[in-house]
Amino acid sequence: SCAEEALQKVLETSTTSSSGNLTIGSGTCMYVVTSTSSGQTIIVNSTGVLGTVTSKIKVVIATTTPGITLSSWEEVADF
Repeated sequence: SCAEEALQKVLETSTTSSSGNLTIGSGTCMYVVTSTSSGQTIIVNSTGVLGTVTSKIKVVIATTTPGITLSSWEEVADF
């Protein structure tokens, strides 16, 4: 999923601000990675579309050191 792709990018590059798009089968998805002004919390917003179905996932990363620790992973109606 896009959320997993975003987490992998954060892990590999330590970036706290990025975006990307993926095509998976006949579906598409996009993600945006942002951080709070203090930089303490990283947020991943991911939207996947397959036909008429849209899924939005919000992931909150608590820490990236020494590995990624998530605060939450939830499907949301909107960001």
